[in-house]
Amino acid sequence: GPLAEWLGKALQKLLQRFESARDLPKNRLGYKPGRFNLIIMPKILHYIGLIVCLAFIGTCFLPWVHYNNINETFSGFHVTKFATGNYYGKAGKLISIFCSIIFILILIPKLWAKRLNLFMAAFLFAYAIRTYIIFTSALFEGEVEKKIGIYLVLILSSILMVCVCFPKMGDIPVKNKK
Repeated sequence: GPLAEWLGKALQKLLQRFESARDLPKNRLGYKPGRFNLIIMPKILHYIGLIVCLAFIGTCFLPWVHYNNINETFSGFHVTKFATGNYYGKAGKLISIFCSIIFILILIPKLWAKRLNLFMAAFLFAYAIRTYIIFTSALFEGEVEKKIGIYLVLILSSILMVCVCFPKMGDIPVKNKK
């Protein structure tokens, strides 16, 4: 009847409206809508990754935790030995080495560098989780007071992992396997 006819015309007008959206010209920035992830994001993540590497090294100098029972504040480079013999090591050394290597690999426009960087960032992410668990573990409530540095270790390692997962490929030739 007339209702079905009216509904059919309305749907047809909507369909025509959406079909014409394909013919829209490029916008002022020079990329089509929806191409943001493919064009802009790797460039932004490239620079964010470089900044995060430097910030991560700086985080190793910040206070990570404060142990109330020995009245000592630990950072990535300042760790003292407990009377029980426990020693957490200087996690800042390994983090600094890995961040330096990742920084250099981000700058190298080769496919092998991007693949190696993914492995290095994954290892650093796992090491950051391990460091957080070791430094914040305590037998008693209130024994360990977490500081800003230990939270930044987790946050920066996860941001770095995301940045490395979406590398800026640039002019890297990728061979098609057929």
